[in-house]
Amino acid sequence: MKIAEHYTTSDGQQFYKEDTARSHAKTLTDKKVVSPGEEIIEVDINEIDVDAEVLEVKQAADAKAKADTEALEVKQAADAKAKSDAEALEAKQAADAKAKSDTEALEAKQAADAKAKADTEALKVKQAADAKAKADTEALKVKQAADAKAKSDAEALEAKQAADAKAKSDAEALEAKEATDAKNNYKTNTEK
Repeated sequence: MKIAEHYTTSDGQQFYKEDTARSHAKTLTDKKVVSPGEEIIEVDINEIDVDAEVLEVKQAADAKAKADTEALEVKQAADAKAKSDAEALEAKQAADAKAKSDTEALEAKQAADAKAKADTEALKVKQAADAKAKADTEALKVKQAADAKAKSDAEALEAKQAADAKAKSDAEALEAKEATDAKNNYKTNTEK
């Protein structure tokens, strides 16, 4: 009994790697690979009496096994391509989703910027309106002060005119009294 130390093919070749051994075994009629630690069954082909029909059946089975292996490899390649295509599609979908998300984020930012601009313009309009209202209030106060002064001046003028009229009246009354006194004095002096 012989135990395999490496991956061993039916022709006795030994390999450190299983995939290398299996690749070599594909080229052989007997595609069996013995793993390290398993028993290697040695058969002397000269001691075997092989019937031609049995050999044909074995060769047909080997050919079918080879065709099956090749078909499996084709299927595995197709599966790998399908997987790769699916991954590429997922990557594209993820990229599309990110692009859409980026576009939406940009649109949201543009809307926020537009609102901020509109708010700033509205604030400027309000500030201008506030400044005008303040100026109007100050102008009104100036007008009210001017009106109050004009009224005060008019009242002072009226008071002066009244004082002048009273002074004139007093002067006239004084002249009349002086005239009366003079007349009375004259009368008194002439009677003496």
